[in-house]
Amino acid sequence: MNKVKEFIIDTFDSIRRNCHSFKANIVCGFRNLYIWFPIIWRDRGWDHYFLLAMMEKKLTEMVKTFKSESEYCDNEEVIKQIEEILPALKRLANDNYLHEEHEKLHEEFGEHEFKEIPGGMYQMVRWEEEKEEAYSKRIKELFALEEKMKQEDLDFVFDNMKKQILGWWS
Repeated sequence: MNKVKEFIIDTFDSIRRNCHSFKANIVCGFRNLYIWFPIIWRDRGWDHYFLLAMMEKKLTEMVKTFKSESEYCDNEEVIKQIEEILPALKRLANDNYLHEEHEKLHEEFGEHEFKEIPGGMYQMVRWEEEKEEAYSKRIKELFALEEKMKQEDLDFVFDNMKKQILGWWS
C-alpha cells in the first residue's frame, strides 16, 4: 500500500510543479486513447499481426507529427525514410500477399467439394490424381513465393529501422 500512496503523492507533486505540462498531457492522453482505441480493441496477445499494425500506426502518426511540427527533426529526410518503410509494414500487417494469384488458382481449379460422412462430419472429395498434383504443385509455389516476399519485407523494414530509427529525433 505504501507504494500506491507514494505514487499518488509523487503524481500530485509533479502536477503541482508542472501544471502547464499536465494540461497538455491530459489533452495528448485523450487524443492518444481516441487514435489507438481501434487497434488496441482488436489486439490479441498471441497475434504478431497487431504488433505490426501498431508499428504501422505509430509510424503513420510520427509522419503526421513530423509534417506539422518542424522542431523535432530534419523533417523531409525522416519523413522520406519512414514513408519508404510504411508500404512493406502495411503488407506484413495485412498479410495479403498474392491474394489475386490465389483467387486465379481457385478459379482455374475450382473449389474442393465436401461430402457428409457419418457422425455429422465432412470429408473433402479428392480430385483426380493429375489435377490434385498440379494444384498441390502450384499452391506450394505460391506459398513459397509468399514466404519469400514476407521475408524480404521483414528484412527491409527492420534493417532500415535498425539503421535509421535513432536519427529520427535528433
